[in-house]
Amino acid sequence: MPVETHLAVCEVLRRLQREFGTANLHIHDESGYFDTGDLEALLRKRKTIDDALNNADLILRLTHWAAGDRVDPPDDEQLARRIN
Repeated sequence: MPVETHLAVCEVLRRLQREFGTANLHIHDESGYFDTGDLEALLRKRKTIDDALNNADLILRLTHWAAGDRVDPPDDEQLARRIN
């Protein structure tokens, strides 16, 4: 999804929250953009994801899969430590 689409979806969801209230519409945006409006942080996360999708070695280093275990996505700090 292009960044512009992400921004547009967040704007639609903000309008819906204003209309119906935050108690009736909970938003979880893994990028954090919906809550912070921090476009630079969104772009950094997207770049990390794009880099990973185009680099099989990086995918293996970032991913910790174990049979039957739940895997939570890493936060920005964890990603930086794993990449470096």
